[in-house]
Amino acid sequence: MASRTSLQLQPRDALRVTVANSERVPCPGIYRAVPFTIDDEAFAADFYALPLAGYDTVLGTHWMASLGPILWDFSALTMSFWHRDHKVCWQGIAGPKGPALRVCSGDDMLQAMLQEFTDIFAEPTGMPPPRTRDHSITASP
Repeated sequence: MASRTSLQLQPRDALRVTVANSERVPCPGIYRAVPFTIDDEAFAADFYALPLAGYDTVLGTHWMASLGPILWDFSALTMSFWHRDHKVCWQGIAGPKGPALRVCSGDDMLQAMLQEFTDIFAEPTGMPPPRTRDHSITASP
């Protein structure tokens, strides 16, 4: 995403950033005081250049801390805070239902796994997809 802008990267040697899953990923540098808007609200923040596939921008806890007190309502999917001289309230969008927890013990665990992952345990209906290196078994005389 950053490569499609005119922003100037400030290189940082050996900088690594800890991401949400606790992995430390390499960071080639920082874009300082980048202006951006969300729902017509103007902000500016330092952006770290990170190789995060599937995401253009991640606004982390450091940025959220700059907003001051935040009121979250997870049942209503809202986030409210004061920005400059007025109250901002953002409304989230409900996504697909995520994974659910289910308690299983001993005897019913196998059945629960088979039901949950029917696509994995389904009877094969053909040959596996081609691989970069296929192996074959040759019959000996």
